[in-house]
Amino acid sequence: KTSQVDSARNFEGHPSGMVSVAWHRDGSLLATGGRDGNVCMWSAVGEFRERLSQKHTSGVHCIAFSPDGLEFASAGKDSTVRIWGASGLYKGVLRGHSGVVTSLMWSPKGA
Repeated sequence: KTSQVDSARNFEGHPSGMVSVAWHRDGSLLATGGRDGNVCMWSAVGEFRERLSQKHTSGVHCIAFSPDGLEFASAGKDSTVRIWGASGLYKGVLRGHSGVVTSLMWSPKGA
């Protein structure tokens, strides 16, 4: 996807640096994860929307939207996967990994 986001722009939602990025399927929304454990939401043109409240305890290594675009997941160094609604509503956490979660993928059927 292409966007009007300036690649040199400083994304103020991640003062320690951004590590992961995922575009919503319709291109209207961007979710990002930072070294500080924060997950942030942005408009397609890079305007900050919000920093989500249930942050990870350490860096967010990956973010992925569900195929239907209704949810996304974030995961990382704290060994958890957090599930969010596309609006940013926190839905829950999956625990049980014994180490860093370095990648995420949704089933093509959305499960």
